[in-house]
Amino acid sequence: AIARQARKALTFGAQHELEFRVAEKLQAFIPCADLVCFASSGTEAVQSALRLARAVTGKPKYLKFEGHYHGWDDTVLVSYHPTVEEIRAAAGAPIPVGLGQRAHDSVVVAAWNDTGSVRKALDTHGHEISAIICEPLLCNSGCIPPEEGFLEFLREVTSASNILLIFDEVITGFRLALGGAQEYYGVTPDLATYAKAVGGGLPVSALVGRKAFMDWIADGRVLHAGTLNGSPISLAGADATLDLLSRDGGAGYPQMSRRGETLRQGVERALIEAGLPAIALGVGPVFHVAFNGQRARNYRDLLTVDTALYADFCLALLDEGVLVLPDGRWYVSAAHTDEDIEWTLAAVRRTVERRTRSSPWPEAVKA
Repeated sequence: AIARQARKALTFGAQHELEFRVAEKLQAFIPCADLVCFASSGTEAVQSALRLARAVTGKPKYLKFEGHYHGWDDTVLVSYHPTVEEIRAAAGAPIPVGLGQRAHDSVVVAAWNDTGSVRKALDTHGHEISAIICEPLLCNSGCIPPEEGFLEFLREVTSASNILLIFDEVITGFRLALGGAQEYYGVTPDLATYAKAVGGGLPVSALVGRKAFMDWIADGRVLHAGTLNGSPISLAGADATLDLLSRDGGAGYPQMSRRGETLRQGVERALIEAGLPAIALGVGPVFHVAFNGQRARNYRDLLTVDTALYADFCLALLDEGVLVLPDGRWYVSAAHTDEDIEWTLAAVRRTVERRTRSSPWPEAVKA
């Protein structure tokens, strides 16, 4: 599909057939997708979502959750992975990321899975908050699921307060289900952002949402611009990817989820049997492996994770031909097979056995 499109045109700087075709597929799959607009990265899609929320509500601030990632722009790269020392020094204030950065005054930070924290923030800043944005499954920090009723709570309080609810589905979109986290959890936001899986590895993202809000972009009241938005090459890849993922009504998703659960449970079991305080937390095809033996409820529960030990584990896995992300995340895709999962688990077991035999794991981290 990409090669065919490359022979036709690389970019138009105007609307083209693939935009309509891919948009109609997103509308069919995603519960909140009345209208769609495209960009090139998740960061851009998030920025457009927040700009739209400010315009629609007339309010300047937004609420995000500690540990959630919404792109590299200074306005959102706040309280992402703060250290214990940074948290203490901030005394509840938003924490900037990077040398020379300062916390943007448009953000309010709350704790994930903590309704009391959200209510307190709304009581203080609700008249200024235009949106609540979250990763509906906290993939970027421990793959921490929402507790029962938490997403429903966010939906309720935003609907009652002239606040837009935004799901950042850059990771969960087309991974947890064909309709993403909003289908999986049964909670429909006002806006949602997508990237990564939607393009099958190509640089494309999408902002989707309810017509009442997206019309502000359609009629020009809110600017959404970019020469390469809706790039024909990227959308050709997205078009083919969505056809593959939706084949037989998305029949591949239960298998992908099952394989992810098999891998997650197998990795956790192998580490625990070696005497390590491991926990693998997540949902279906996305999970996180941590060495602290504690089921995390929010970002701060991850501050006790032994990151050095996990780095040791990652390096040892390389000797078996397994490359994993250094932050603890593991993904299973539609391309993985049962044989791939079993091969990986065998490699994990060999790694743990070999590493334990050659140099015992530090006593300080043993269960």
